[in-house]
Amino acid sequence: MVGHIVELCNDLLDAIESEDFKSAKGLYYTKYFSFITTELSMLNIMEFAPSYRTQFLFLKSDFDNFSKQAAGLTLTDIFKTNLRDKTTQLINNLSSYGQIVASTMIDLSFMVDPELKAFATRDFHDLATKLILDRAWKSAVILAGSILEAILFDVISNPIHNSRAILARRAPKERGTNTVLRLNKWKLKDLINVAVDINLLDRTTENTIHQVLRDYRNFVHPLLEKNMGLQLDETEALLAKGAIMSVCKKLLQSV
Repeated sequence: MVGHIVELCNDLLDAIESEDFKSAKGLYYTKYFSFITTELSMLNIMEFAPSYRTQFLFLKSDFDNFSKQAAGLTLTDIFKTNLRDKTTQLINNLSSYGQIVASTMIDLSFMVDPELKAFATRDFHDLATKLILDRAWKSAVILAGSILEAILFDVISNPIHNSRAILARRAPKERGTNTVLRLNKWKLKDLINVAVDINLLDRTTENTIHQVLRDYRNFVHPLLEKNMGLQLDETEALLAKGAIMSVCKKLLQSV
């Protein structure tokens, strides 16, 4: 993804160490400033891990300045050392670019509603690439609960499973009757319980997601968060993400 930029950086390093200040490709070292600056301008800063983003902005600015001043630059020992350091730092910084992509992918091929599938895919990507990486732990857990709700609603509303779901032991009833509530009135806990009752999920998964996703998602209510005296951190956020991936793995096997 950024291999060509790393190659440009390595060519630049070769050029400044050569006697004529040219790379093996025959380009004078100042030519590389504009090439590198152009390529850096096309990178999405959100594809860097948070700890690398600030450094990237500074390095991008450095190379932009090098490019603007190229005509009047003299490769003194001091500038040569500075340029070597900046280029090496950039190579190291670029190593983090795009590393988060694999962890943002989720297989939702079992979902049948195209809109819900698109919502869940979008939200999981935001969960993995924005909220967790930016250490927004509470928001990550709350969004994870929303993703789970979309997934389970889709699966249980599927005609293949819906008739069994309605007859499930823990299908929610209207108060004082044996009439099952319309599916759009089911709460997340109902979707989880019924998914287990009809063997879409197992008991172990049920216990995990009840704690990690259902209960913690209620922290959207500030008074509940205050009364419980618990602050969500990285552990809960990663558990929430892992719980979704575990649910999807189970559903891929059982749906």
